[in-house]
Amino acid sequence: FVFLFTRTSLFSAYTLTMEPSSISKGSYGHSLVAEVSYSPPHFSNWLKSYSGKDVLFLLAPDWIQRSPIEIKHFLSNDLSTGILVSTAASQAELNSSIKLYEQVFQKHPLWTMCSPEPCTDEIITFFYSKKINVVSPLFELKNIEQLETLEDGAIISTAFSRDHSLEPDDLNLLIQHPFISIEQNLLGLSVKTKRYP
Repeated sequence: FVFLFTRTSLFSAYTLTMEPSSISKGSYGHSLVAEVSYSPPHFSNWLKSYSGKDVLFLLAPDWIQRSPIEIKHFLSNDLSTGILVSTAASQAELNSSIKLYEQVFQKHPLWTMCSPEPCTDEIITFFYSKKINVVSPLFELKNIEQLETLEDGAIISTAFSRDHSLEPDDLNLLIQHPFISIEQNLLGLSVKTKRYP
């Protein structure tokens, strides 16, 4: 673990790789990453009833800015979150995304992912220097039947975007699957974060 200082806060951070690289697979179970850049009504309704810790929600910066009600739920339930960035983002835009996340959540982001394509080596190296882990799921879940073929350690994603989102019934079935956090999947342990005033 390292500690990052800002003018008003002390943030804990960690990296799970010894060199710049992305994480695609663990060892102990199945993990789900939710890519959130758009929130259809059924997503917002489902989120109100969700208070688990096993799904990692990666949030697009522009979605964070336009979704105060959903962000309040993330904060009050201490859900696992990180930042979703564009593959085409500049370094200045990446820095801005980190700063926005820290301002809103009062903690350093521990996870990130690129969309619509995997992060470039340059972006992976940038996030490694910031002590932020890059996740690169094995595949994007398009239908519930795909859950039947998952191998141990699988890290998968599902998108909430203008182009694709699971239907309400599928979303309810999805969350019944026994997912575990990425930390548990990789290390067999859980990691707790704390916001500092």
